[in-house]
Amino acid sequence: MQTKQLIIKATLKILLDKSFESVSLRDVSKLAQVNLASISYHFGNKEGLIKEICSRILDPINLRRIELLEQAIERNKGIENTSHREIFEAFLRPIVLLDSDEIDHVLLSKLAAYFANNKDVDFSEKSEEIYKRLLISNTKALFIKTPGMSVEDIRTRLIFASGAAMQYLTIVDRATAMTNEKDQMTHEELLENLLEFILHGFVPRAIAGKNK
Repeated sequence: MQTKQLIIKATLKILLDKSFESVSLRDVSKLAQVNLASISYHFGNKEGLIKEICSRILDPINLRRIELLEQAIERNKGIENTSHREIFEAFLRPIVLLDSDEIDHVLLSKLAAYFANNKDVDFSEKSEEIYKRLLISNTKALFIKTPGMSVEDIRTRLIFASGAAMQYLTIVDRATAMTNEKDQMTHEELLENLLEFILHGFVPRAIAGKNK
């Protein structure tokens, strides 16, 4: 495995137990079995490494969200025939059903906390472009489907949807265990709960049904 990939994999492993702020380059160097000069060569500094980690986590998720929305629109032969539910499912499914052995919901929540505590975090140009595409495509779809709602309001609700999903996914298993409820829900059940909650807050209840 190339040195750069060893460093990234080591960092992701450390992040399972530590916050982004508390990760040290020495810890990464030790686990990856590379010297600090190698980390500096590939990433410059800790901020450069974290930027790469952010891209590694977020880019595949956001690209999949874009792809699922495009598939839904194509399947329905246009945005006008695509339901609010399908739009939000495309937006949320890649967050709920993570397609990676390296990333879990706890790591995603740590990343969200890092963004919240560091307002000036830099993204790579590629990551910014992907995220811009995601927001524009989903905002356009919801603007067409929800006459009377402003672009600003739609974007705010999309961001809220992401935040609500992250918070829910982070605490739901622990809350279930603490209250002695049934076995942990499947990812599909979690997605269903999130969709019902977000749809009822976004559009009239009549639209929130599965077949609307």
